[in-house]
Amino acid sequence: HDGVLFVRGFEMSYGYMPWGIPDGTKLLNATEPRALAKQIHDLGGYVFFAHTEEPRDWDLPELSGMEIYNIHSNLKKLPGKGDVYARLAPDMILSTRSYPEHVMRKIFERQTKILARWDEANVTRKVVGIAGNDCHQNNGLVARYTEEGTLNLGKTSPGDTIAEWKLNAVTRLLLRACFGKLEPGKQLFRVDFDAYERSVRFVNTHVLAHELTEKDILGAITEGRVFIAFDMIADARGFKYLARTGGKTAVMGETIPFGSDTQLEAESPVPCRFAVVHDGVYGEKQEGRVFTLRLDKPGKYRLEAELNVMNEWIPWVYTNPIEVVAPKS
Repeated sequence: HDGVLFVRGFEMSYGYMPWGIPDGTKLLNATEPRALAKQIHDLGGYVFFAHTEEPRDWDLPELSGMEIYNIHSNLKKLPGKGDVYARLAPDMILSTRSYPEHVMRKIFERQTKILARWDEANVTRKVVGIAGNDCHQNNGLVARYTEEGTLNLGKTSPGDTIAEWKLNAVTRLLLRACFGKLEPGKQLFRVDFDAYERSVRFVNTHVLAHELTEKDILGAITEGRVFIAFDMIADARGFKYLARTGGKTAVMGETIPFGSDTQLEAESPVPCRFAVVHDGVYGEKQEGRVFTLRLDKPGKYRLEAELNVMNEWIPWVYTNPIEVVAPKS
């Protein structure tokens, strides 16, 4: 459609997110979870987990991948921090029109538990990490003058009220001055915090595919030739991460033998701070546009890149791991 390739996917019960299902297939949420996963696999499809902040069947044999970040996970109530809407309401009301991306970025919290779960899963198997934008354009604020003569402030999700106030002569006069004649049911203002054009840029999954076809895209994703980036901060196109040894090269999702000259290499389109993660353990960090590291042992190596924004290092890129395997004896 207009040069954009659409690949159909589904979000089902149990956090299942199957792809590659043949036309005409009917899947039922009522099916027993493991039987459903086997059905998807037997049809040639792939099972990914969505919303991985929730409990999931991490031992599922058919699991191909998981969301290592989802915008919705940052919109949930955080322990000790309360409701995100209550915290951000002033910024959402006063600043979204002028600084929409800045306000939306304020929801971000590092998903350290999810990343740790991903690393743990990859110790004994291959689980590909992707991002979920969760675009619905239903996280915002809307104010209405009600039929009861009150002022209702709610989320843009239907029927989701945050607060409601009774009005007196003074407050009605102020509302008229700001919004004109007050009529029952009138929408006084609406602020779309997660407008589609912002949500789709908040975080993206970059795919290294040979062709722009559904087969190649799904093949690259399930093989792990992908990295995720928070492109709202900076465009990550051109980011590279690979391993070299003995004239051989491997990119994310691929395997390469360990040797005396095995090293990791990365390039970034903007200055950043690289951090290597070996089998879930954070290792050496380097700042700049280029990263190189000579390896001293096999394992799975993924790379993170952070950007310095307002004197704070914040996550920007998470790559999938490259597996460095010990030579056969």
